[in-house]
Amino acid sequence: MSNSSINKKYISNTNLFFIIIIGFIVISNTSSALLVKDGKAVLEKLDDYEVCQTRDYSGNFCHDALMDWVEKTPADAFTAGKLTRKHMNHWGAIPFFDKAWKLGQGKCEDSDVKLAVLSALTQSSTNRKVVVDQALDISLNHCEKQMGQDVANLAKTNDEALKNSCKILMSKKLLTGVSAKKCSKI
Repeated sequence: MSNSSINKKYISNTNLFFIIIIGFIVISNTSSALLVKDGKAVLEKLDDYEVCQTRDYSGNFCHDALMDWVEKTPADAFTAGKLTRKHMNHWGAIPFFDKAWKLGQGKCEDSDVKLAVLSALTQSSTNRKVVVDQALDISLNHCEKQMGQDVANLAKTNDEALKNSCKILMSKKLLTGVSAKKCSKI
């Protein structure tokens, strides 16, 4: 084999190698789509949140990026709540859903809203007062018809939910019997 044919083969293999590497980089960059700037995740589009969640152990890194996204794009608050309910503790979605209601975009029939509300009402109001208050507002002011009885049923079986909701449930006549008696002592 002559030197020129060896050089051509080498150049051909080298070119193929670089083409494969460049292709890999392009595919990797388009599929990752997660920007990290100054130690914080930055979402370039809302779908990047799910990509972020596949890479982050605690989720807080991604949650902070989602909060920043909704600050800049409030119309995405309801979708952000649904994504948070899917990937984080359910009650963590409540601030997003609350923002959606304030923008007139809440949906009482949505199952993610209900799961988030019921989860929030079982949290200590000492530690999570804002979230508990927002969940009460959503469930018993905006969505009483869809969630009022669910909140009352939860209050009957969960002491924290009873503490958090008993006064408003009593004012709406949704709590009766033993639970109403317990509530009067809180």
